[in-house]
Amino acid sequence: MQPVQGHVCCTAGHSINLSKIDSDEKETRSELYGAARTNSRDGTETAGCILSRKEETTKNQPVAMATVKVKYRPSVQEGKEGTIYYQIIHNRIIHQIRTDYRIFMEEWDKNKSSVTVITGGRKTFLRTVSDDVARDLKRLNAIIGRLEEGGDVFTADDVVKKFLEPADGQSFFRFMEEVIARLGRLSKTRTSETYTAALNSFMRFRGGRDVPPDEIDSDMMEEYEALLKGRGVSMNTYPSTIVQ
Repeated sequence: MQPVQGHVCCTAGHSINLSKIDSDEKETRSELYGAARTNSRDGTETAGCILSRKEETTKNQPVAMATVKVKYRPSVQEGKEGTIYYQIIHNRIIHQIRTDYRIFMEEWDKNKSSVTVITGGRKTFLRTVSDDVARDLKRLNAIIGRLEEGGDVFTADDVVKKFLEPADGQSFFRFMEEVIARLGRLSKTRTSETYTAALNSFMRFRGGRDVPPDEIDSDMMEEYEALLKGRGVSMNTYPSTIVQ
């Protein structure tokens, strides 16, 4: 079976110096500097950010919270799919997380920064991409929330690193591999082969991207079930460890 097109395959984020950013980041730079405000007491300027998360302030010092944005970079080749990526902005430093979500320019709503689910042959694919982006944003904001609640100083790079690694070091793929290895040691060859096939199928569905066990929810499994049905495969073919 072939990998499902469009599933996220993140690579390491990279920081951007605000003095050397390309046209894709001009809007962000404008927001970062445009929100600079003057302190009424001493006339000094304090840089502020337009944030997706609530900005908290103390009496004397503003505290800028991290923000997450979804961006689209068109292909340099006319008629080719562009790429969705995420921006993590914290303390005026931008990090990017590139994804493997590829859509055409007309399938992207620039005003809403979201995928446009249009009718036609790509409707199911676009809805899957839209749902996956929403899930990624939910996880990114949860990571930021945990870092903020911890009270320690953190950077945009810390957010990226935690996003690219399964939460708390948990790994569903590794868990399944351990189960398969144990079955092999118990000489349960047929069961081991069934679990291996199930894991390989789920890994293709995920585009090779691991997932913490507690993030495997009903929406994800419904998407996986729809994929299997589209290929004429029953969920009953795979063990309950995968499908439940």
